[in-house]
Amino acid sequence: PREAAYVRDWGVFSLGRALFIVPSLELPAAIVRFSLPPEWRVAAALPSVNGSTSVFRADTRRDLTEALFFVGDYLSLAVRQGPLTFDYAVSPGFKSSLPHFERVTRTALAAFRDAFGLDPTKERYLVVVNPEYQRTDGFGGAFRSGFSMTFPFVPDEGNVGTWAFTLTHETFHLWNAFTIARASSEEEWFLE
Repeated sequence: PREAAYVRDWGVFSLGRALFIVPSLELPAAIVRFSLPPEWRVAAALPSVNGSTSVFRADTRRDLTEALFFVGDYLSLAVRQGPLTFDYAVSPGFKSSLPHFERVTRTALAAFRDAFGLDPTKERYLVVVNPEYQRTDGFGGAFRSGFSMTFPFVPDEGNVGTWAFTLTHETFHLWNAFTIARASSEEEWFLE
């Protein structure tokens, strides 16, 4: 399931709602602090506190529970286009995929900004990409703060039709689901 936390040899992925027990009431701002082994880092879809790489701030309950986290050893890629930044946390085994992710992300961002005539609601998103060898195709899940994708292969030009579709589809949700909302729950078709 897209909300499920998972573990890899190089790290752990989770949404805030799987990590933190929070009341249903609105919370004051929360500070999240990680204590990690020296070789691990945190990729978080929250603003850091004073530039820290292990301390983050959530201004609302929703910010905390909807935030994506990848904690471990990962490759970083920042794709900036206009006011938007996509911060990638990528499996070390997908190093050769980084330029492909950047190219497709730039193309998708330009196309969706042009089609919708506006930027998505946030300026920064986290994208987590890891292998998943139990599946035969790409899989993704979008959230208010970014998205996660898993693939049973190293994404490259030879399999671009599969992984680029997933990346573009999840990028699309940052507009069509979180920036432009459906009128009612009876319009589920609108999201996909």
